[in-house]
Amino acid sequence: MQLQRSASSHGRSSDEVRLARNGRSLLHRVHRDAVGLAHQWRRAVTNPQKRKGSDAERAVVEYLATLGVRAQRIPAGATDDRGDLFVPIIEWPSIDVKNYSSYAGQLSHWLDRANDQAANGGRRFGVVWFKRTRKTNPADWYVAMTGEAFTTLMAMIGDKP
Repeated sequence: MQLQRSASSHGRSSDEVRLARNGRSLLHRVHRDAVGLAHQWRRAVTNPQKRKGSDAERAVVEYLATLGVRAQRIPAGATDDRGDLFVPIIEWPSIDVKNYSSYAGQLSHWLDRANDQAANGGRRFGVVWFKRTRKTNPADWYVAMTGEAFTTLMAMIGDKP
């Protein structure tokens, strides 16, 4: 019995074509699974607290992008710490992003650090943008600043309607 050869088989039998397709499919599945395992391993071995903070920073950057503001994440461990996010507009403050379940007793320290980072980055003041419990959108999170920073901000926009 003669097997018919189709034009797409390039001279191979349909069984050979089916085997070749299945082999590519198997290789694709093996590759996909290997990449998935590597990704899971990488996420499993990284510090979960660092990942949580990085996720919050990315969320704020993405939120600001929807408003037309181009913010950049500053790599951790930079020699001259200017905050977590940098906006290349001099009027913008230094931004330190926090994602903790509780901010009790820490806010004062965070604000001091944000203002130190602002001085390092040549900014007038710093703010702490921190996640609220059960709120995923950074528009719903808190942004804290000192009274001096608030009055500086109001003076900067005071001449605008």
